[in-house]
Amino acid sequence: MGKELSNKEILSMTQKAFQNNEVFNLLQGSNGYECPLCKFVPAYVPTDFGRVISEGIYKYYQSYNSDDYVKILADSIIRLMNGSPVQVWIAYHICWSLYYNENNGAAPFHIVDNILLSNLRDSINKNKEALKICKEWQGWQQKEGLWGDIEASEYGLKSKFGVCLL
Repeated sequence: MGKELSNKEILSMTQKAFQNNEVFNLLQGSNGYECPLCKFVPAYVPTDFGRVISEGIYKYYQSYNSDDYVKILADSIIRLMNGSPVQVWIAYHICWSLYYNENNGAAPFHIVDNILLSNLRDSINKNKEALKICKEWQGWQQKEGLWGDIEASEYGLKSKFGVCLL
């Protein structure tokens, strides 16, 4: 992975992604939109989902306060849900981060609604077997691949808020 980005660099990258209709790439850290984790964070993920959301998407939204950006974000998440098992896993973690922020009062808008959750659940259930055998990213250390990582994340959400996304 590359060097950790500053908050200003993340915001600039986010602005570029929205202006160039590349939010889909931003969310998965591809095609020039990589946001490496801090070297002290013990995770193996394609991009720092939390910082992209808090220092990129939320800050960008706060600059313009446009519901158009929320729709573009939702459309990009749904596009991920309809992609490969890795993209479905990314969509789950994006939704997890958004939901966590919404429940902690850290989100300037709410996006994780029943429609998005229904789409997420359908996508994960449809890809469950493929997720179980996928050993990419956080799946490499899980007996059941990316599915195992999702289950571990669900446990964390349930213990913190008493709810699950799935």
